[in-house]
Amino acid sequence: MRASGTLYRKVFKDIEEKIRGGIYLPGDKIESLSEIQKNYSVSKITATRVIDELEKNGMAKKVQGKGTFVLGNHSDVAEIDRPVQVKRLVLLASDSIIFSRKRFEWDICKGVFDRCEELSVPLRTVHPCPEVLHGLSTGKFFDLAPDEGVVFYFGAKAKFIATFVWKPHPWVIIDSVAPQAKHVVTDNYEGIKQLLAHLKELGHKNIAFAPDFSINQCFFNTNERFEAFLRLSEFMEINPSVIRTKKFDDIYDAVKKPGKNTPTALLFPHDAPALNCIDVLNGKGIKVPDDISVCGYDDYSGEGKSLDYLTTVRVKKQEMGMAAVDLLLNNDDLFNVWKRIKPELIVRKSTGYCK
Repeated sequence: MRASGTLYRKVFKDIEEKIRGGIYLPGDKIESLSEIQKNYSVSKITATRVIDELEKNGMAKKVQGKGTFVLGNHSDVAEIDRPVQVKRLVLLASDSIIFSRKRFEWDICKGVFDRCEELSVPLRTVHPCPEVLHGLSTGKFFDLAPDEGVVFYFGAKAKFIATFVWKPHPWVIIDSVAPQAKHVVTDNYEGIKQLLAHLKELGHKNIAFAPDFSINQCFFNTNERFEAFLRLSEFMEINPSVIRTKKFDDIYDAVKKPGKNTPTALLFPHDAPALNCIDVLNGKGIKVPDDISVCGYDDYSGEGKSLDYLTTVRVKKQEMGMAAVDLLLNNDDLFNVWKRIKPELIVRKSTGYCK
């Protein structure tokens, strides 16, 4: 009973810190009972107790048939009950993404196009040029019709545009996070869980996460994958460490230094730095995977490098684009809805048994 109580307090504290730290904003929908059970490996009784305690402490409110929402400046969850019927869609994405046809970026747009064609839903594209951005900042929605919903995909600038007021037009943001929006993202928790389980099966316990916070601190995926790594390490009995640097020589020093906590596996939040690190380590005499295992994430290098060697997690971008269309057409809620697409573990030659 004591262990169960301790686990309950850990889960409650974790969600409470997300609310107080602004990860969950007022009006946001928090994890469901089933998601809490899966993410924290707890029973339904413990998950129910956590949600009840959040409501009891005035931090969240349960809405029948919809979920549990964070209270605060947007505590009036009645707004969620005002669905708008969407019949047409607008894809707000950079021309460089739409016309480049690069697989990783294009796949999201292709998913949007394919689903709209399949369902015979009218779709037009709008490039977020300076005039459009200025119009948004002044409340002009580039001539949006009352029955149009917006699919937004623009990478790092997503949070900037998300500060504008979009009501009454429903909108979905893909691969990022913003207040008062629907979200379609990859399930980063599940992806990191698959990578850690794979490494653990190979006998690795000392695993290091190597994010480049000097560049990626504003990127939703990097931060979420880092948080998942820290949380899962505790529950999966892994000895975690973090190498906070963008210099691969520092990573070399960390894995070369002898000791019982020296990492035997490296996990990167994206593929490109993982591939670069492999080149550096191999060049300095540390062989991958003979001496150390290396994993990436995304299944896309972004630099034209081959991924034939790298163990990684494949993000299903096309499926994300299709899910965004479905969320807008099935507009049961106005905002604060999350759709997480399960990724796929891709095992290649950069991981091996721990020696």
